[in-house]
Amino acid sequence: MVPLEILLLIILLFLISIFIGLPVPLAILFGAGLFLPFIGRDFSLTVIAQKLLSTFDKDPLFAILFFVAMGNFLLESRLSDVIVDFVDSLFGKMRGGLAVINIWGSTLFGGLTGAVVSDIAAVGGITIPAMKKRGYGGAFSTAVATAAGINGSMIPPSINGLTYAIVNEMSVADVFFATAVPGVLYAILLSIGAVLISRKRGYKASEESFSVFRSGRLFFRTLPAMSIPLLLIILIYCGIATPTESGALAVFAAIMLGAFGYRTLKMDGFKRALVSTCISTGTIMFLVASSFVLSYSFSMSGLTKGITDVFWAFSDSPNLLIFIVMVVVLALGMILDAQAIIIIFSPIVLEIFRPLGVDPLHLSGIYVFACLIGLMIPPVASALVMGCAVGNEPLSAVVKELLPFLGIAIFTLFICAYIPGLVVWLPRLLGYHG
Repeated sequence: MVPLEILLLIILLFLISIFIGLPVPLAILFGAGLFLPFIGRDFSLTVIAQKLLSTFDKDPLFAILFFVAMGNFLLESRLSDVIVDFVDSLFGKMRGGLAVINIWGSTLFGGLTGAVVSDIAAVGGITIPAMKKRGYGGAFSTAVATAAGINGSMIPPSINGLTYAIVNEMSVADVFFATAVPGVLYAILLSIGAVLISRKRGYKASEESFSVFRSGRLFFRTLPAMSIPLLLIILIYCGIATPTESGALAVFAAIMLGAFGYRTLKMDGFKRALVSTCISTGTIMFLVASSFVLSYSFSMSGLTKGITDVFWAFSDSPNLLIFIVMVVVLALGMILDAQAIIIIFSPIVLEIFRPLGVDPLHLSGIYVFACLIGLMIPPVASALVMGCAVGNEPLSAVVKELLPFLGIAIFTLFICAYIPGLVVWLPRLLGYHG
């Protein structure tokens, strides 16, 4: 077991490495290397390299490549335009309707991309200028897009849900269903908050009247795009194909739909999607591999067992421990990517709660959500940074407008944490018996 003073020194050096600008995957590897002397080995780049390469023996991880590719091809097909038009036909007439369009556009488009940054860039790139033109504040518009964007990895199929299921050897479909309900609940509460703020500030509604015919036409235009993630989930849930195979089929469907269905995927867009997929997948897999190395260091140094023992010694109350763990995960989200938090710490959290009778699927839903909320909280705040870049607004102004939405996100998290039935009712309806 690593002595406490040494552990604190390692944590301090790790944090310093991040704040001086070392890329997070390299900072994670640096932290993992510091543990090597405490697992019976000298500092060895060979050990780190071996563990990095062994990560890619996990075949299910290659599903990440296809999930990223599917999102990029749909992004280049500009399906966000189609989805935003459909949601606009439903909510545009409502005061604060553009904010609601932003929220539900992100929620629906998130089911296509499975990624937060892509969701904010695609939907926010359309809705933020439209909101500003309608008289909404720029910082408020950007805050709405940022808060809604984290749903990009809550609504299945999501890359973070996939990673959680693989790391903890759980059913991918069950984890997807467990993250879906908190995602939808969050979108509902976020919409209510955005409408109340919009009414208070007097933001105007669209002058275009509601048309059942227009909404119906746009629904059927949107339906083929929305059927792709639905098809992917059905293939996985019914056991017809593995996540990797389902992802590959979804990529093929996305290309066919964009090129020959909507006819919006051109050769330039196809090339950009390929390049973006290679870059994004390389970045994600490097982060995943380095996180597995750090997780290995935790396990071999005895730190995993030590952390578990500390929590058990502190309390045996599941409710209190859930509160503490969620606060810790939110804090970790301020400095680490969601993927890293899932890979390094979720197995430890499962070990903490396993003897206490907490449903692992309930835990998966709230854990992934807590990781994503951290993406809105500085200093790292990748979702917030992307929102500010898309909206061309200063960070300080957006943070102020984001606070009510951050409160709604945390409120939703703890509702789901303390009412497990909200999270697991859909998986149970579909056959989960955990």
